[in-house]
Order: sequence, then structure tokens, then C-alpha cells
Amino acid sequence: MQDWKKSGLAALLLMIVLAGGIFASEPEEEASLALPEKAALPEERPAHQVIRGSEQAAASEGLKDPFTLTHETRAERSKAAEEKKPAVPRGGQETKSAALPAPPPVPALKPPSVQEPKLTGIISGASGQLALVEYGGKSLTLAAGEGAGGLTVTAIEARRVLVSTPQGEKWLELP
Repeated sequence: MQDWKKSGLAALLLMIVLAGGIFASEPEEEASLALPEKAALPEERPAHQVIRGSEQAAASEGLKDPFTLTHETRAERSKAAEEKKPAVPRGGQETKSAALPAPPPVPALKPPSVQEPKLTGIISGASGQLALVEYGGKSLTLAAGEGAGGLTVTAIEARRVLVSTPQGEKWLELP
């Protein structure tokens, strides 16, 4: 049985090689591309296109650079660069630079406000119940025993949910 399969496979391979030899001996047609005439292209092309308003923008000193931290203008940037250059007298000794201005005062931080959790819904299904709770600026979907962001759902009833927060336990009721 194995000899029959081998001889059949050899015959198939021989037919493929012969068919390839027959088709390979025929000459192929060359594809030709039609290119547009040179006369169809414009004779003179400008080296560059002028953008409307670019002259006014280049002449304006009031434009601010959005890629710098302080969004300064060209004049402000060059003035700041001149101020930063240290003055060195002819003798080669450096002079002491003027004291830097004090940094602006840091605004006092507000203590974080404690947000109360809010029950927005209860989902009941074959696999159990889920509580939809808004807490800490996020909408949470939690089952009993699950928690997120400092809030843990302890129990879920038909119209209310018991939650545990860092401030203590609290029953949340549906509106």
C-alpha cells in the first residue's frame, strides 16, 4: 500500500514539473506603460510657495513661542539670554552675580474633600447582585465583598447597600 502512494506522489510531481516546463517555454508579453507627455507638465514651477501671512508673522515681535515653558516672545527670550551671561572683567576674575529673585510662594494645599458614596442602582441576576456606586469621582460596579478606591461593598439588599469606607460603615439607599 505504501509503494502505491509513493509512486502516485512521484507521478504527480513529474506532471507538475512537465507542466511548468511547457508553460515556461512560451514567451511572455511585455507590459507597456503609457507615460504622460512632458508638454502636459507645467513649464515653470516656483522653487517654493509663499504662505499667506508669513511675512506679517515673521515681522511680528508679539508672537509667543508655544514650545518654551514660559511661552515667551523672541525679544523676551533674547533679553533673558543676555541677563544670564556672566560678566567677566579683563583680568579674568569672575564677578559675583546679583542675587536671584526669590521664587514665588507655593499656594497652600487644600485638604482633600471627603466625598460621600452614592448608590445609583442595583443589578439583580442569576449570578447574584451588583451595586452601582459613585465614589471618588468614579462609577463603580461591585458585588458583595468587592472593593475599589477605599470603598468596600459589605452587603446588598433589594433597595439598599451596606458599604465600608475609611470613615466607617454606612447604609446607602436607592433614591
